[in-house]
Amino acid sequence: MISNRSRVSSTALRCVIVPIVVTLAGAASAQTSTPAAAGAAIGSDPSPYYIGGSQAFTHDSNAFRIPFGPSDNYSSTSLLAGFDQPFSRQRVFGTASVSLNRYQHQNELNNTSYALLTGLDWATLYKLSGNVSTTLDQQLAAPSASVDAPDATRTLLKRKGVSGLARWGGDSRLSVESRLGYSSQDRSGQSQASNSTNESGSLGAFYQPGTLLKLGVAVRFDRTRAPNALGPDQANDTHGRNIDFLADYNNGNTLTTSGRISYTRQTNTNASNADFSGLTGSLNLGYRATAKISVNLAASRNAGFNAANGAYSPVIVTATPVSASPNGTTATFYENNQVTNAASMGVSYAATAKIGLTGNVHYSRARVVTSSGGVGNSNVGTNATDTSRGAGLGANYAYSR
Repeated sequence: MISNRSRVSSTALRCVIVPIVVTLAGAASAQTSTPAAAGAAIGSDPSPYYIGGSQAFTHDSNAFRIPFGPSDNYSSTSLLAGFDQPFSRQRVFGTASVSLNRYQHQNELNNTSYALLTGLDWATLYKLSGNVSTTLDQQLAAPSASVDAPDATRTLLKRKGVSGLARWGGDSRLSVESRLGYSSQDRSGQSQASNSTNESGSLGAFYQPGTLLKLGVAVRFDRTRAPNALGPDQANDTHGRNIDFLADYNNGNTLTTSGRISYTRQTNTNASNADFSGLTGSLNLGYRATAKISVNLAASRNAGFNAANGAYSPVIVTATPVSASPNGTTATFYENNQVTNAASMGVSYAATAKIGLTGNVHYSRARVVTSSGGVGNSNVGTNATDTSRGAGLGANYAYSR
């Protein structure tokens, strides 16, 4: 995997953090992969379970994700497992991965990352169906909000969540869906200021004019609570309200697409400069070129800090140190990602039932709102961008499937 990430202020003062990652012979970068992605890379097989592994070697030009941080190499040795078992009209599934990450020089960054996903698809009489899923993962993370320059210390991010979907209508032309979700994230050490919880819910109605197309409209709400977002006991709650217009197309063979256009209004209790009101959306396209080759394209525009494709994330306030100010002191400023535009493309090849190869590229650009802080400079600027580019190659091998 090769990535290039930089954060640049619109003023003359700037901080550039550029991690460069190279991954060899791995399912994915072990510290950022999810078990679902690991399982999907293996070719389809009637066996309800698989067990596999991967080995990755990575060079990172900024191991601590701090200005002018040291580079290092690390090894990730991973075990992968999953199952997918239907019974009657139900289906139970799960995926898991655990990775041992060892650094060549920065031994304090040595860690064990893991990811677990379990779920149940259910269906009953009277056209009722839905699913329930839980997630749990741990990985190395960048430092969080601080009015001072972040220290070269290890930060572990632990996330857990549960979500559910209930649907009435089945394959009828008309259907109604309701979703609920809860998640939390906890960081270690000085980064505990970014600990938060999130609650979300939506209610939508759908119409299926034919066997290939499905149209819908939904209202969606979410709330993120961060008790120490702006400092000790200085909380910030983010409230999101959305009206979604949805469309899905599936020809049942080679092409699947899904799209969303939303009017989004996002407000913050104590960070009003991060409020947002406007259009957001996403588009996903999957194309199966042959029985072994598939291509996926995605594009999105989402509100919130690090708003990745297909997910709405809360605003989190972070401080980015900039270069030394004219009088020799170091200035810092807070930044809130107001909206993030992203695009990605992935290709997968099922070489055999046990071996899968993947390749991907991605790009994202976040518009940032900043407010001055620190010492030595009181006018850092009000506009900045956070850009990320990357490309990767991977391979999975299932020992038993």
